[in-house]
Amino acid sequence: NVLLLLVVDDLLYAPFHQFLHASYVYPWIHFRHHKVSHPSKAYLHASMEHPLEMIIALLLHAFAINTLYNYLDKCSIIIHISIKALGACLNHCGKNVVILGYKTRHHHIHHMYQKYNFAQYIFLYDRLIGSYKSNFT
Repeated sequence: NVLLLLVVDDLLYAPFHQFLHASYVYPWIHFRHHKVSHPSKAYLHASMEHPLEMIIALLLHAFAINTLYNYLDKCSIIIHISIKALGACLNHCGKNVVILGYKTRHHHIHHMYQKYNFAQYIFLYDRLIGSYKSNFT
């Protein structure tokens, strides 16, 4: 159930994140998150978001939980929220962390090039639209 929630949540978030990179949106909202091209201060760099970006991301997260609510138990939701919080810190820690196929370098690649890896944890969306990149070259 936790994996299903991670997939659905990422499938909702990734297109929104890609939208934030559109030239007519980026300078108004998402630019502040990308002031750091090599994030290394974990939560400090992860939380460098415009309030509107944070609110919409939380609404998408709530929508994912609500959509799958009949298939989830409270423990799955708590584990999912914990994974997302830990993942946000790891994605911005400056280290190459690998856990069960999850690799922080994917998000680091996003910060370097900004046109790849819009998903956070499960890169299904990026693989589907061709924006997945696994190496720095």
